[in-house]
Amino acid sequence: MTNLFHYNYKMNSDIGAEAVLGRLIWDSKEIIPAAWYPSTETRIIATPQAAALFYGLTGNMDLSMGLACCTMTIGIVLAIWFFMKKAGSSRISCLLMCLFCLGFAGNIIILELLYVFAGYYAIHVIAFFFILNCYSSLLQKEWKKSKSLRRKMYGKCIIGLILAFLLGMQGTRGILITFGPLFGIEVIRILYEKICRRKCLGKGIIQREQHEKIPFLWISGLLVLSFLGTKMPFSSGQEISRNIRNGFSKLIQVVLPDTWKAVGFSEGDPVRNICLGLLVLNVVIWVIVLLIHMLKWQELSSLEWCFLVTAASPVVTALIVAFTTVESSERYYFMWIFSMAFAVILSCEYLRKGMTVGISAWRALTVITLTAAGIVIGINIHTVYQPILKAEEPTASDALEVVNYLEENGYEMAYSTFENANKMTALSNGKVNVYAINSFETMDICKWLTNADGYPEDGIADQDGAVYIVPEVRMEEFERFLDTGVKCDLKDTIGSYSICFTKRIYKR
Repeated sequence: MTNLFHYNYKMNSDIGAEAVLGRLIWDSKEIIPAAWYPSTETRIIATPQAAALFYGLTGNMDLSMGLACCTMTIGIVLAIWFFMKKAGSSRISCLLMCLFCLGFAGNIIILELLYVFAGYYAIHVIAFFFILNCYSSLLQKEWKKSKSLRRKMYGKCIIGLILAFLLGMQGTRGILITFGPLFGIEVIRILYEKICRRKCLGKGIIQREQHEKIPFLWISGLLVLSFLGTKMPFSSGQEISRNIRNGFSKLIQVVLPDTWKAVGFSEGDPVRNICLGLLVLNVVIWVIVLLIHMLKWQELSSLEWCFLVTAASPVVTALIVAFTTVESSERYYFMWIFSMAFAVILSCEYLRKGMTVGISAWRALTVITLTAAGIVIGINIHTVYQPILKAEEPTASDALEVVNYLEENGYEMAYSTFENANKMTALSNGKVNVYAINSFETMDICKWLTNADGYPEDGIADQDGAVYIVPEVRMEEFERFLDTGVKCDLKDTIGSYSICFTKRIYKR
């Protein structure tokens, strides 16, 4: 409902860029359009590619992006479902895991990342749970029982390797979220099982099958291929250097507050914050419980190893951001949502299988966490999701009035700042194309999430008949441009925007 009927609820130029890119992919018939200036990630297998297909069917830019977000959300749910089934969870646990992963996102920025408006990291979540599906299968070793199962397993592993390379070509996010934490946990698992096997053999206990190297080799391949993907010529990434000296202070002052926001604590509801605190505590409890099991040399199930990977993901990302020069953002720590959901399901699964010693204590923990989860989802529905569904579409704003004015007066192209360009293009559903410039004084192209086809070869400043949408805060900048000999008519003022039209240009 949100993606289809309230797509413009929180429209900004980052969200609008995804819709503009989807249209450009279809029009150019290029997976990576040569005319597109990317940001920190090159979209290769992402929501805009799905939007391009829908745009070809509908010819509607906003609707196609909404349908693409719905498709990616379905992909996330299916990836979670099949992983949980493969890991041996009950049907009710699978359903609850899907529900919790959808419902725990109570921060609009995290919602944008995963399910609505843009789905920036939706493909990363799909890939994460697909890789966990393969990892769980490899650890269970059921695939060795027949040739058909082996072929299916090898096929899934090959798909995983291809996926790792493609995600690497997009940027470093796949390594941060999936392949780095998975590799770290696999190294720990190998060392643990080797030590555990030696202890068992020393005591004369019959040890299970000799340690398999296939999971480690496959995971190493994932990490290497993802890294090689980042080295492709068209790959985008952030410049990263070490920040060892100031890493701890950055962790405390910047990274942890952003993590706090990502979990949802900053939304202000005290009851939800208490429940979120219980869910975060439950993640910590389960990590400690599994560490205790390891110290007692008890074998961990594939589901438990996968939980450790999920819990490690946001922690590894936080440490990398803290001890490098990467700028921190709350959107980087979204995997906490899935860690909290996974921990609740682990409690349910332990209780269902009677795997705990203190059944009453674990039953109490399960009841408490399930109650907390239900309260969080209920409050999120009331405070986050319901207002979106009740909102006017599109929401009234000065930017909307500007594009309506331009459309009514027959203007199909204009120039403005990045903060307005893609946003206004999406608000008009592509009927008015607004292109971003860095500065009104120099009229240089904004090479960030921008379609280069909208800029003339002889430069923006030398155009006769250009339309400029000038925010009030940038008017002095625009006046300095006029001082160079350009004459403009002020067509209209709408809210904080001035709409200016170039009449003629004096030769300098």
